[in-house]
Parts: sequence; structure tokens; C-alpha cells
Amino acid sequence: MAIPALGVVILDDKRYPATSAGYAVTAEGGRRINRLSDLASGVVWYTSVGYAEFKRGQLYKQSNLRGDQLLRCSMSSIIHEIGLEYAPIPEQAEAVFRVFQEIAGYLEANLGWNGKVFGRLDWYLNNFLGIASRQTAGSPLITAARNAHEYMTPAMVQSNPDATSRTYIAPRIPYLQALMTLPVPHLRADWTYQPLSGQADSNRLAAEGGLGSFFEVSISDIDPDLAVVAPFAARQTTDSDPRVWCALPEAMFYADRSNLVVRGVWKPSRVESLGEQLAAASSNGMKLVPDCDFSYSAGLIAESLLYAILGTTSGDKPATGREPVAAYVAAHDRLMMIRHAQKVYDAGYTPMSSACGGRLVVSLPAMAIADLDSLCQGMGLEAPMTGS
Repeated sequence: MAIPALGVVILDDKRYPATSAGYAVTAEGGRRINRLSDLASGVVWYTSVGYAEFKRGQLYKQSNLRGDQLLRCSMSSIIHEIGLEYAPIPEQAEAVFRVFQEIAGYLEANLGWNGKVFGRLDWYLNNFLGIASRQTAGSPLITAARNAHEYMTPAMVQSNPDATSRTYIAPRIPYLQALMTLPVPHLRADWTYQPLSGQADSNRLAAEGGLGSFFEVSISDIDPDLAVVAPFAARQTTDSDPRVWCALPEAMFYADRSNLVVRGVWKPSRVESLGEQLAAASSNGMKLVPDCDFSYSAGLIAESLLYAILGTTSGDKPATGREPVAAYVAAHDRLMMIRHAQKVYDAGYTPMSSACGGRLVVSLPAMAIADLDSLCQGMGLEAPMTGS
């Protein structure tokens, strides 16, 4: 079934979506509207209305209206990233329409999407990854993997009110392609638990665990400067339910920089690369990874795929068996961003947080923007396209 016609609407005031005027774009062109009721009924309209306002206004009762949640990022974030934050609304709407149109084509070609279902791209991708095993949510392995996956998303420090903040992003598709070589636990691996004790360095961890393993650890005496940007250390001191499990690469990282005591290890019988795992999920001709297209739209698809891989570990969700894989991908992401944040900190700036998917938020004086942009670009991160 062909997807219906697609449209994008940016409202003048999205706080009051039912009564606000705006600008609407379809493949036939764009025009001003007085309110949402002016929109054609034969088109699926993606609006600039966020989830809360969309729900509050009960817009979901109109079958052809959508919020801005097709992608993980909001419509306003897309506008900011492509450098049109201060452009006229018609120009913004035309640009967002092109992005959504390209992604709708990807969904139709690869996921059999017909445009009639509410949801986000990462949810669709998550469904196609499928249930990997019959592990129950209460199994010790799943509990360990979910704990290893836990990530500190709140700001590590608050921004100075006299400073500004900048978000730097790892290029999405090169970042995803680099993950394809990451060794992760095989989805059908057999797991064994081995009790351990005593202090461990990275050599001992590698020898006793091997690829794909998870270690139960406690960490102390970490360098105070590293503790500023290290999520494990922050979680240990601020949360009543601390992280106690680490994937092997993360455990080795902390073992070389602190006093690490090990209590046990889960070991898989086999590992594979993440690329091999996703290739198996794509064996029916579906293309999960955008490997050639380096456009902005393809980058958003890559980011949604990353979140689909990671979105399996919440304690209130049924187990999928992909929890160990998600924990390894999250550990790789954390280590990359910790190293970037450490360089920023050593240069005299204040890293506020480092978020999943290669995002680093930094607090800095406005006069230092050019210098920090240069530093982060030298690390391979993309500076914001606006706000300089």
C-alpha cells in the first residue's frame, strides 16, 4: 500500500495548536493557514506540536494529524541543526518537509510503513530488530545487563548563569558505521557466571572475562578531575541504587584509573560484531543501516537506529534478549564521550553532560565560542550550525 500524501505544518504558536495560524507544505507547495482545520483531509500532517501539547489538545482524535515525534528530535531541533533557527517560517517548513519526505520514503521502502500509524522511527526500527531470546526480565543476566546500561543523563554540573552552553555532536553516520565493528555478545550465546574477588587491573579483567563479558565491580579512589565527567562515578555518589555492573571495555577503563574491586563476571559462549547482528536482522532485504547516503535525513535515521538498539533495557519493559548488546553499545558511547569531555575539561571548559548518541554539552563564556568550536572540531565533533 502506498503511503498517503505527506505534509508539514509549522504553527506560529504551538502552545495553542487548535487556534494558531501557521504555514503548511506538501509536495504541491506551501501556503499560510488560519488554523489546523484548514488542512486538507487526504494528507497526513506532521505538525510542530510537541507531545504534551498534542495530547492536551486531543489532536490525536484527528486521524490525519501527527505531532513532531516521527523522529526522536523535535522539529525545532531539526530547524536549529540545519541552521534555520532565525529563518522565516516558510523557509523552515520547506526544509523540514524535505527531511520528512526523505525519511518517509525510507520507511516505506524498508519497513513497509503506510503512514497511518502513530509512532517514532526508532520504535519502528526496534520492532524490526525483533525478540532475540526467551530471557525473562527477572533473570540475573538481564538484571546485570540493564544495570550496566544505566546512564547518567542529567547535567553533571550546572551552567554558570553568566555563561552560554553549546552542544557538539559526533557525525551520526560515521559514528554508527564505527559501531558496526564493535564486538558484542551473540544473541544466542550461552552465559555462565563466575564469582571473583579482589582488586583487578585491566589485564586481569581481559584474561578472566574475555570479549562480551560483564563484571560486577565497585570503584573507589577515582581521580577527582575524571569524576567530573565520568558517569559511573557520578552514579555511585548520587544515586541510592548505584551502578555495579560494567561491560568489559568500561570496566577496563575504570580499572586503569581507580581502585576497582571485582566480585563476579558473566561470560558469553560467543560474540559477533554489531554489523553481523544487524545484517541478520536485514536478511529479508530491509536496509537498517544507511551505509551510503550521508545526507542529513540519513543521519537522523542512523541516530534512530542507535536508539532502537539501546531502547531495550528499561526495568518496566519485557526482556528482549538484546539487553547485553545494548549495554555494550552504551558503554562504547560513554567511553567515547568521557574522553571528549576530559579533553574539554583539561582545556579549561566545563562539560555539563555527555548524552547518548555522541552529544557533548559544554558551558563556556560567549567570547570563547570560536576557540571551543575549533577544539571540538579537532576531536571530530560537529559544532552547532547556529548560535555562534
